[in-house]
Amino acid sequence: MNPEKGSLGQIAESLKALGIGGITEALVEEVADNCRRLPSEEFFYRTTSLLSLLGSGTTDFSTLKWSPSTNGVYAFDAEVSGLDEMYTNFLRGISALNEEELAFQNIQEDLSGVDQRSGAGMRRVSFDWNEVSHSLEVEEQGDWFNMQFARDLGQIIQESGTGKRLYYTPDGYQGCIFFYRAPDWAAAFQRELGFPLSVL
Repeated sequence: MNPEKGSLGQIAESLKALGIGGITEALVEEVADNCRRLPSEEFFYRTTSLLSLLGSGTTDFSTLKWSPSTNGVYAFDAEVSGLDEMYTNFLRGISALNEEELAFQNIQEDLSGVDQRSGAGMRRVSFDWNEVSHSLEVEEQGDWFNMQFARDLGQIIQESGTGKRLYYTPDGYQGCIFFYRAPDWAAAFQRELGFPLSVL
C-alpha cells in the first residue's frame, strides 16, 4: 500500500489481513468522523486512530470495571486515570493479546513506596507467569505510565523463548499501542502500513 494514498477502508482491510479483529463498518465510520475533526488527515493518524479504538477495551459504567479487548491490539492513554491499578491493567491488556501464552496471574501492585501527594517514589508490581514469580519496580511519574515498565516486561517476554516479542508504536498524541507478535509479522506490518514498530 502507498501510505500517502491509503484510504481508511484500505487501512482496515490491511489490518484485517494482518489478523487484527473487531473491525466493523460502523467502527471505520466512527474513525472517519473522528479524523475529520483532527488537524491532520495523514495516513499515520487514520491508522493509529483505528488501532486505538480497537485496542482500548470496554468499560462497564455501572461498575466502572474495565475489560481489555481481544482484537490483537492493546491501546491506552499514557496519562492514566486508574492510578491504583495502572500497571495491573497494563498487564491485563497485554495478557489479552494472547491469553494462552501471556497468562499473567496473581498480579499485585504495591504503592507503599509512593508518595501520593507528590506523585513520586517507586512502585513495585509482582506477578506469576509460566510458573515463575516476577517482580518489577518502576519510578512513579505522577499519573503518567512509565514506559520502563513495558520495556522490562518486554525483556521478560523475550527471555521466555516464545519466539514472539512485545511491539510498540505511539499514536501520535499521548497514546500507546502494543502488539505481541513474531518478528515476521512485525516486518509485514511495517511493509504494509508504512511505519515502524519498536520492539521492547
